[in-house]
Amino acid sequence: LSVAMARLTPNQEHNLYIRKSNKIFRYFVRFVVFVLFSLGIYLKIHFTLMKTITVTDIHTEHRPNNTHVTKDLDPAEEESPGYNYSEIVRENNLAKAFRYPATAASEGNWCRYGLLYVKVPKAASSTTAGITRRIAAGFESRLNSTTAKCIIKAGHTKGQSYRDRHPESFLFATVRDPTKRAISRAFFQASNEEVNAEDGFMMNYLTNHMAQQGCVSRGMGGFQMSYIPYTPLPPWSAWIKYEPEAVQNAIHIHDIVRQVIEDYNFIIVLERYDESLVALQLLLGLRAGDILYLSSKSSGDYYLNHLNKKCVLIQKSRTLTPNISFYLSSNEWIAKNYGDYVLQEAASQSLDLTIDAIGKEIFGHALQQFISLKIKAGEECSSNAKFPCMRNGTAQIKEAEKDCFVQDEGCGRWCLDQISFLEDHKKHKTSRL
Repeated sequence: LSVAMARLTPNQEHNLYIRKSNKIFRYFVRFVVFVLFSLGIYLKIHFTLMKTITVTDIHTEHRPNNTHVTKDLDPAEEESPGYNYSEIVRENNLAKAFRYPATAASEGNWCRYGLLYVKVPKAASSTTAGITRRIAAGFESRLNSTTAKCIIKAGHTKGQSYRDRHPESFLFATVRDPTKRAISRAFFQASNEEVNAEDGFMMNYLTNHMAQQGCVSRGMGGFQMSYIPYTPLPPWSAWIKYEPEAVQNAIHIHDIVRQVIEDYNFIIVLERYDESLVALQLLLGLRAGDILYLSSKSSGDYYLNHLNKKCVLIQKSRTLTPNISFYLSSNEWIAKNYGDYVLQEAASQSLDLTIDAIGKEIFGHALQQFISLKIKAGEECSSNAKFPCMRNGTAQIKEAEKDCFVQDEGCGRWCLDQISFLEDHKKHKTSRL
């Protein structure tokens, strides 16, 4: 062989070298393909074993149009797509009555140690932040001190930041139906970017998992499930793109929801906003005037973009196209946001239990009084409030600084104060008679 090799010309030696190299390369490629194939099979088996819930695990079946339906759910009671969330919350004991010690409330310990609001984006966050500041201002005005100030925090800060809070501080948040929150987020962003919310734009935002401007999370059970808990689930542990229609680790999702309800002093359910506010009022021993509000942002109105100081028209959420509607009722969307749906239902059932603990008669009377006061506030203050942007899109920043607490939070405060004062005076006068 060595003699034969010695007789090869340089060109022949080069060709032989190329053939051998190609043969080695082919063997290498086959080896890599085999390794990747084996790894794929391993991951498939691994995630299958990890999965603790599938569509059939909670008694659901597929509809032909790729949505979920719960077998035992009365359609008249179904408010959210997918699963029987009411039953899931009850079976897993995820709800409880919210409480705050009566003595701590009467002594205003929440004022001393902190009124802490986790401002979940696009969940009435600015309106609720304004109410938070109004509660503190009203309480301060009743203190026998000119220097005492309540500690309040009402920024876009995640729940993780309050893990070491004082036990007598008061921590609360707002939750919203994840589909409605996502639609609001997408249309609001379209307004900011001054573009039409076409299908391409909508899909881009409905799959966005940015920390503040996102619609979904990085596989953590939903945007709100990544924002509110002290310790959220790890990324891609509640949903993975390889099994887009399946909920992963449902037991762990339920554990996080249960812990949120335990860790927080109260959670406002946006779909039951006024009920939630009255329950909050009674828990903290407040007056009805302390929770009066005018909405900070409404579709069809202008709001001030604080980055460029420009008034932006908030697009009205119009009828969704069939493609977007289909996606928002798909198994994938439901699986991505399963945790948010369960959290919303747990908060709603916890509100019911809180009302029961307060007493339905006491709560009903307080709610009736608040609604009456709110209607009066809307009639007398809506046209007089100085928001950062006028209804015609003209900025009035200086005027708003005098009539709002911060930016567009708590605007119309002086008019609301007047209504609150007159109501308190009326009650005081009646009690004397």
